[in-house]
Amino acid sequence: MWSCERTITTSTPASAIWAQYEDVATWPAWNPGFESVRLTGPFRTGTTGTVRAQGQGDAPFTLLDVVPGTAFVMETEVGGGVLARSSCSVTALPDGGSQVAHRTELIGDGAAAMGAAAGPMLTANLETGLKALASAA
Repeated sequence: MWSCERTITTSTPASAIWAQYEDVATWPAWNPGFESVRLTGPFRTGTTGTVRAQGQGDAPFTLLDVVPGTAFVMETEVGGGVLARSSCSVTALPDGGSQVAHRTELIGDGAAAMGAAAGPMLTANLETGLKALASAA
């Protein structure tokens, strides 16, 4: 297994961050690793879709553990028996802002090697994406 996590605190309200999460068509605007994202239904647990990473083909994904307004997990197979699991959460703060956390895990045989090879890019995308998400919202 390989993982990385980044968290930011922003003045952007949690509801605005959540609106960006639910509107998957906006994900490429704030996630530098995505070209497109599509869902087959509403943003809820069990809904499937496709994601196209930069320079890659479409990959199917499933939304897991969606807690409206708070958190979700997205899982996709990235090849070689490795699953990529992205956990995203937003917490409202008393001052009206929010804390936003994104975690990426690679799971399965070959995950450690894939993480070693792709880890710097994945980690950079987490940091860049969080800042862009807060700005876009």
